[in-house]
Amino acid sequence: MVSECGSMRPPGFSGSGRHARKAVTATFYHGKMTTNRQVQKNLADLRSRIIRGEIGKTILWQGADVVILAELPGESEPGFYPDPLFVRSDFAEELSWLFYELKAAFDDQIDFENKFYFYGTLAETAILYCDRLGEKEVLVDLLTTVLSWAEQLAASVQWGEEIPSMN
Repeated sequence: MVSECGSMRPPGFSGSGRHARKAVTATFYHGKMTTNRQVQKNLADLRSRIIRGEIGKTILWQGADVVILAELPGESEPGFYPDPLFVRSDFAEELSWLFYELKAAFDDQIDFENKFYFYGTLAETAILYCDRLGEKEVLVDLLTTVLSWAEQLAASVQWGEEIPSMN
């Protein structure tokens, strides 16, 4: 699916996007893992770094059915698997950096089942932001908007409870 914005909706918005919450859930593994308190601290540290302007650039994110690009690709031929969710941003390298930082911040709480929901809703949040502002994207606002969704998820999920999955 190629969509610059509009058809996808992040959590809290009406409509049902590709990564909308579903009844099926996945639990975190038990054992030595990052606690919810540690995740929240990691996110607070990340927010402080972004506000101070300590924003990196990295290779473009591609994973969990999400691809971040500076320009959208052309239409593709239908295949066995659906196209990933494309996020187009003037700040693609910085947004990709944030995705990698969030992957590290959540550490081992993201697994093979819940990663599609987690990264999909982050992508939908970025798409909605881009949709609202068009060519007036502001780097810090884009990153803090996406980060806010991750903070919301971290605050709403207690350690050992279930989080949404895409299965």
